[in-house]
Amino acid sequence: MYRNIRTYYPYFWVFCGTGVSAVTIYPHTLGVSSFKEKITNKSQLDIQVLRLVEEIKTDLKIHTKNPFNVNKVLEIVPTDKIDFLSQGFLSMRWGAVIGIPNYFSSDFSKQAKDNKDILKIMGIEGVKEKKEQEILETFQLSEAAKKYALAKEISMLNSGKLLLFSFAAGLTVILSYITARLFSSFTLASITYCAAQSCLAFLCVGIYNYYNCYWEKACDLDVASINKDLALGGIEYYTALLKRKEALGGKPLVANGNIFNQYMTKLLKPALTESEKLSYLTEVVEQKYGRELK
Repeated sequence: MYRNIRTYYPYFWVFCGTGVSAVTIYPHTLGVSSFKEKITNKSQLDIQVLRLVEEIKTDLKIHTKNPFNVNKVLEIVPTDKIDFLSQGFLSMRWGAVIGIPNYFSSDFSKQAKDNKDILKIMGIEGVKEKKEQEILETFQLSEAAKKYALAKEISMLNSGKLLLFSFAAGLTVILSYITARLFSSFTLASITYCAAQSCLAFLCVGIYNYYNCYWEKACDLDVASINKDLALGGIEYYTALLKRKEALGGKPLVANGNIFNQYMTKLLKPALTESEKLSYLTEVVEQKYGRELK
């Protein structure tokens, strides 16, 4: 019996690895519909947001390096959260859903005046009145900034990033078994195994984070390369996020972060003029895409 167990032991670990992959991929496939119901609030989605989304689909299809199929299933819903909420893959038949923050609505200023608890609804509590006003000011975005933010979010869902994460999660479990077998016959096997496992976990997380930062940067460049208005809208959007984080008591995010990558961080330097920022963007777009930023 023990021999039979040892014979099927490798298959058990492969099964576990496959199970982990299935668990991580489920929310982005079969779980998309339940996620949509969970994040959607009772308000009506602003028609201007829908118009921007349709414009973005066309722009992404024409201008970006990662072609966008306008017929893909993409649902846009309003949410009370302060950040975008998204789940799913545009490359899968279940599609994807994006939760749009309330402040993207054209009547948000009126909502903020009529409802003093608007920030609490969005999950912001325990801030002073002066800080509340600073935070509300960061929600006042131009149409170009809103369009940039939406385009970036849609572009991120047009990738296989989450599929890679699911594969890596399952592979880590299988590699755990292989590592254990490799070190099982050595002296101090348990210590060696723990050290190897720690290195393996660190390596997998590091590779995923590196890819995540790389894809964030690629999507930023893809969207910014569409035209100058969107490029400047991106700078405005990220500047607002930085100010909001500082108003909430957080430290300013720097290069190599998942949100503010090296590309956008360089453009946010206050010493740069608008013409210098555009000059830098034009140079990057010409190098990467072989065309002029118009």
